[in-house]
Amino acid sequence: MDIFPEYDDMVLWRAVERNDHRAFSALYRRYYRDMVLFCGSYVRDRQVCEDIVQNIFIRLWNGRRVLAVRNFRMFLMKSARNACLNEMKRGGIAGSYADYISRTCSMYADIEGYILYSDLESNMMEVLSSIPPQYREVFVENRFKGRTCKEIAESLGLSYRTVEERLRKALKIIRTRLKEYDDRTKR
Repeated sequence: MDIFPEYDDMVLWRAVERNDHRAFSALYRRYYRDMVLFCGSYVRDRQVCEDIVQNIFIRLWNGRRVLAVRNFRMFLMKSARNACLNEMKRGGIAGSYADYISRTCSMYADIEGYILYSDLESNMMEVLSSIPPQYREVFVENRFKGRTCKEIAESLGLSYRTVEERLRKALKIIRTRLKEYDDRTKR
């Protein structure tokens, strides 16, 4: 839970620079999960990913008065990427994961793309939880589980047209509510 949801990252970071433990805790809680997931795109061991993220936050706290941070989120993601690459070199993983890294780097060609994806995923889950349950059920079955409209209709005891219509309505709601992401990817 974000204890300062109304404050943006830089407001909290300025408070951290003034030794505010609560602001630091808010930033930690806000980004810990995303950073561990991001590290997982480089390093397969979850415990190593968690250690990397914790070390980044320790270094942030210790260097809070001297670090020049302009975009907190970008700073974290770049720190995480660099720490993962260093861990891979140190652990002798570089050779065995060279192909994996090149695929990952092309998949997340830039950190902003990963951040956009992370935001989109969070907002997608929020939108899904707010649409009518019958639309959500059909959408999840079709898009997340890969089932066809015919299979969904048979399993739910609905007509094929009803399933198609519910899926169409779910997609319309989702597209409307997530339009800003479509606009951001076209820039």
